[in-house]
Amino acid sequence: MSIHETEAELWIRRFHPAPEKPIRLVCLPHAGGTASSFFRYSQVLAATADVLTIQYPGRQDRRHEPPLTTVSALADRIHRVLAPYHDRPLFLFGHSMGGVLGFEVARRMEREGRPPSGLIVSGRRAPPDIYAADNVHTRGDEALIAEMSTLSGTDPGVLADEEILRMVLPAMRADFKAIETYRYRPDGP
Repeated sequence: MSIHETEAELWIRRFHPAPEKPIRLVCLPHAGGTASSFFRYSQVLAATADVLTIQYPGRQDRRHEPPLTTVSALADRIHRVLAPYHDRPLFLFGHSMGGVLGFEVARRMEREGRPPSGLIVSGRRAPPDIYAADNVHTRGDEALIAEMSTLSGTDPGVLADEEILRMVLPAMRADFKAIETYRYRPDGP
């Protein structure tokens, strides 16, 4: 097994493999999200697309890895592991933070002359409105938990379970840092 295949196994989940389908859809989770949040999408779309979901470090089966704290580092790694998957039309779908990552991965693909067939973004403001003076990542755990609660993207049971909460907080803080410190840098389309 090559280094690239090993790295791809860390990052990519294929819940319902459909490699014979004519298109690929790569799903990028929201801040604090996991590949499994796209399980149902994968199940429903397997009839028409080969769905790949991205598992960021620091969560679920990758919980012992340190999470990455910049959009650039995440986008670079995702771009690298997707390189072998350009054998058919490839679409990127990102929700919230995943939308920004999808945008940055698409830019990297475009720079190398292999742009995605499409980019779909949900739950994210568009530039120049994406920049807010947020600093949740610098606050204490209680403030981070309160913010997670207001976003309604985290199961209240997780927020009430101290043990689970302590497992997810490092990845959540890293994701907040990545998205709160992200700044678009013009350097091509």
